[in-house]
Amino acid sequence: MSTFPIKFDPSKRDPNERPIDNILEREEGDYAQISIVDLVDRVNTGANLDFMSALERYQKLAVFFDSANFPIFKMVPLGLLSSDEDIQRELDVPHCTHIFAYFDEQRVQTIQAVKTPGKEEYTIVNGQHTATSIALVVSNGLMKNWKAKDWKKFLVPVSYIETTDRSKARETFALLNGEMSKDISVFDHWKQHYLSVRLDKSGNPKYLHTAKLIEILKSNGCVPLPEKHDDAGQPGALTHLNAVETAAKNGNYERLEFIMSSRNKYWNALPVDNTEFGFYGTLFDLTEEHNILRNTTEWAKFMTDLHAVVQKVFRGMPKLKSSVTKAYKKYRYDQFSDSNATVPFNVALYVAYKVYKMLGGQFDISPLNNMYVHKNVDVVHYLETSELNYINSLVPAKTKIKGKVVVMPKKTTKKKAA
Repeated sequence: MSTFPIKFDPSKRDPNERPIDNILEREEGDYAQISIVDLVDRVNTGANLDFMSALERYQKLAVFFDSANFPIFKMVPLGLLSSDEDIQRELDVPHCTHIFAYFDEQRVQTIQAVKTPGKEEYTIVNGQHTATSIALVVSNGLMKNWKAKDWKKFLVPVSYIETTDRSKARETFALLNGEMSKDISVFDHWKQHYLSVRLDKSGNPKYLHTAKLIEILKSNGCVPLPEKHDDAGQPGALTHLNAVETAAKNGNYERLEFIMSSRNKYWNALPVDNTEFGFYGTLFDLTEEHNILRNTTEWAKFMTDLHAVVQKVFRGMPKLKSSVTKAYKKYRYDQFSDSNATVPFNVALYVAYKVYKMLGGQFDISPLNNMYVHKNVDVVHYLETSELNYINSLVPAKTKIKGKVVVMPKKTTKKKAA
């Protein structure tokens, strides 16, 4: 067996270092309840300049609010509701159908509306999908102790203000669905799913799926975090939650396990990089498709040598991605006059594999041999000069790579008309 010219240097994180703050790691019954007093204190700290500025403005202008102007709560018959589609978005039929298909009466939210003064007319400004799904449940005879034909009389919770000013309704909808609404991140969804399983023993299949993903991450030394968490960027910290979901699409947990166990073995002391998902995901897919065994000594040596290439030639996954991105764009422009190329997710693995083969690697994955070659020109020829020089220092003279020099066109931005 030939000796590979470069060696992978494994590194493990220090077991004595401070662990990542795992927001999701809680025992049954350990709820993060905070009193309204504490919530108020979080805002009114004495150092919150935006809050203090707003308070000072109210005081200078002698602004006082009247609780009599708060929205009124009332149970209103469905038949009195209407939706102004100039105010709300047009009804999303698939979304409404989904609510109906998974209807849960305990999750029904208050419908927000504007009431016409002096009339029992309620124009929905938020909640038309809720109202419509309830109407579908009742009108189809699915509500206990209620006749389907009487569905318009069914009472639903409505919160309303009374005004003839439709602009108020438009502003309310815009605020509720834009300026005043806070986006729910993927991590927020994960948190709800996982804690519902961990703390509340939920059997919801979607929640169980998320819990399975998180358990796979945990077993491979990774902790899922929101993007702006203080520990993001620490060894084992993982913020690429969409990539995790894609990796295990349709419940393919074996694929995710391969990705995470591989990164844990080779990059344990580093934060998780998004490149790893495309790199290992592609490798898993190819071995599955071509029946390549991943439990042999040959495979183990291949993986070690392949990672030596990533580590020594490209100095890690992030720089591999950066280098490959530049090389691929030059390759596409030079070979196909494509100045706006989108870099495929499998190019990083391809380039690392091709360099592995150039350095004498024996393990063969046939689809990777000429995936990005055009007229005998390989994307590898467009790597940075320093990378090619290093590769060439490790190979015989007859196999040295001659780099391709390409000057990419400058991006131009259209000037706005005066």
